[in-house]
Amino acid sequence: MGTASREARWIGEHTQEAQATALVRIFVLAMATRQLSLIAWYRINDLEPAQEVIGHDNNRHLGIRRPPDQVKPAAQAFVELRRLFAQPFRILNVPVTIVERQGSEPEVRAFQLQDGRYVVAAWMGNGSTRGSSVAGQPIDDQRRAVVRVDLRVESEGMELMDGLGRRLDKSRVTEKPGNRDRQLHFELRGGELLLLVGRPASRGRPGITARTPPHGGVTQMW
Repeated sequence: MGTASREARWIGEHTQEAQATALVRIFVLAMATRQLSLIAWYRINDLEPAQEVIGHDNNRHLGIRRPPDQVKPAAQAFVELRRLFAQPFRILNVPVTIVERQGSEPEVRAFQLQDGRYVVAAWMGNGSTRGSSVAGQPIDDQRRAVVRVDLRVESEGMELMDGLGRRLDKSRVTEKPGNRDRQLHFELRGGELLLLVGRPASRGRPGITARTPPHGGVTQMW
């Protein structure tokens, strides 16, 4: 995930939308470990301006709501994750090919939901921070990558979204049938996160065995 920094490396990195994208990245990486039965976010509310804070002033803005009652984009990202993963799911270990790359290495995680849909989350990894600012000032994020993902699941159609659940132009993704799989080709740009959600094939839904963890929370899968 890279090393945390107080100063922005890229233009727009310390914004509310960037925080929302970071929340989705963290949750996706956590769910893909297969080690957790419950995930929580600290914190719900930003701190009041007059309240003392430990560490950097940025720590006042870790919440998903601003006082007195303003919802931040991170709250919408939280809702979108809950909508997608409110059912049992399993991890898909998919072959990923980096066709082209400028900058850091892309991160790709894939899941299959109990209802048969698949979810592919992809973004540019943090990588090295060297050369990502000029004289301490953030610069334009020109990281790019063209990625191919090979999925061995049957689907009929696909939705493309960002981390907040906003629909994006599906023409950014090219689907090609392979010998035993479906190939997805797409481009990642800068600090964005893409969610590719495929609809299940109509002739049947794959079975997924799942159980609810003893402490509640996120449903476990295998």
